[in-house]
Amino acid sequence: MATTITETEVKQHLDLYYRQRADRLANLKLRDLLKHNSHLRNLIWMNSAAVIVGELIEYHLESHENWWRELLKDRDFFLRVVKMKLAFWDSRFCYENENDKAHNRLVKAMIEQFCNADYHLDWEKLLFVNDAG
Repeated sequence: MATTITETEVKQHLDLYYRQRADRLANLKLRDLLKHNSHLRNLIWMNSAAVIVGELIEYHLESHENWWRELLKDRDFFLRVVKMKLAFWDSRFCYENENDKAHNRLVKAMIEQFCNADYHLDWEKLLFVNDAG
């Protein structure tokens, strides 16, 4: 059942979406991504710390966004977001900036903590931390 949603409400939701993502990224630690993360085992074919960190960041952010997924089920809201999101630079820039910083910080931590001398990932160590929480 579609609801009538104003352009102002769409802008407010977009702003909230990007602000919440930026806030979560600002203090995100590698341990937050690894502890009891069921998605880690899905990344077994990936050998790049940067790719794995990027995937885990996105899984982490999405796990806190049920409210956003519910809103996107409304066709009118979804179409308005698609049309509006590119023009919504201020909060998106803040989010992108925090995403880049978090990605770089967490890739560095992943390499330091979970790569061997040849810079290959130590999956045994990764799974130990993942399972231990």
